[in-house]
Amino acid sequence: MALPIYLAMTPWEMAHRELPPHCGWMACHFSAYGQGLSNIPTGLPEGSLLILNDRIPPWGHDPALIARQLRAASEQLAPRGILMDLQRPYNEETAMIVQAVCELPFPTAVTENYAAQCAAAVFLSPVPLNRTLREHIAPWSGREIWLETDCAGLTLTLTEAGCDLCAEEVLPTEPVFSDEKLHCHYSTQVREDRAVFSLTRYPEDIQALLQEAQSLGITLAAGLYQELSPVLFVHGAS
Repeated sequence: MALPIYLAMTPWEMAHRELPPHCGWMACHFSAYGQGLSNIPTGLPEGSLLILNDRIPPWGHDPALIARQLRAASEQLAPRGILMDLQRPYNEETAMIVQAVCELPFPTAVTENYAAQCAAAVFLSPVPLNRTLREHIAPWSGREIWLETDCAGLTLTLTEAGCDLCAEEVLPTEPVFSDEKLHCHYSTQVREDRAVFSLTRYPEDIQALLQEAQSLGITLAAGLYQELSPVLFVHGAS
């Protein structure tokens, strides 16, 4: 697979597991006791992703200090780039931190809720199983995209009242069909009052999705080590 996929690993996983070809440090945090960051790594394989998340929300943190810390870490560790994986709802304090980090002279990406305010790459959420990749990336046409990748499933239940969607891990029942445009496998169950469609991505679907992503100019993919490593390692993707 030509498009690199970076697997986000905790410090414990990095210390005790075989490292994949591309990995990411999960993660730097807003310090609970100061105005800067905590959990900044002292060593990383060269070319890894340096990830900052907002598991701890910012509260009086100093954007300039955080930018200096990430700059120093990047100069020392030579990462592939800085990924700001910010999943909490938008707030102005985080936005000021994003603006400061985006001014650093390193490849940087940020989640969609902050991407409109800066020129960093967009860290785009996983492609839903009921949408094509082209549809998913269309709102960010012209921007560099780093694509989040996962193994989530989707159940669609069709009744007289409409269609209900439930994002959950599913195991399609026999017979299983495939959809090349959506890069997924699915099964159907027709009952008296409903039809249930169970969608999931097999390892070959993930590979095909990432191959299309590369053809569309997406720069890299990223996902969780604990979720994707069994799929990628066991089935020979890289």
